[in-house]
Amino acid sequence: MALFQQLQQHQQLTSAAAAMHSPLAAATQGALAATQGALFPASYASGALTSPTIANPTTVVVKGLPQGVSTSNIRAFFKGIYESLPDIQIQMTPDGKPLGEVRVTFGTRHEAERAIMECNQKMIANRPIELHMA
Repeated sequence: MALFQQLQQHQQLTSAAAAMHSPLAAATQGALAATQGALFPASYASGALTSPTIANPTTVVVKGLPQGVSTSNIRAFFKGIYESLPDIQIQMTPDGKPLGEVRVTFGTRHEAERAIMECNQKMIANRPIELHMA
């Protein structure tokens, strides 16, 4: 069974067990706990498969920036979005001039998605800034 289907089945069983308010609910929850190993492979527990909120660095491309933008400007732009400082790479031409594009790597996919939702088309120096996943 595909992992997605297994997760759906687990969610359905968990919801059904939570809805029960009888002595059978405890037995059902015990049965669910016993099957958890079958529903979630060892690779999930080891971190090989991650959820959006677990450390899973995700890069966002930021376009339309003014020429003099600095990493501190970018950190300030995303203030409140990230828990740990993101990695910021200002893209340059071969002769060292800024392209007006930055790659920001957030610690989790959740942070990256939140940045896009909250900051796409916000203004920096009277310019709308475009964000999308790398």
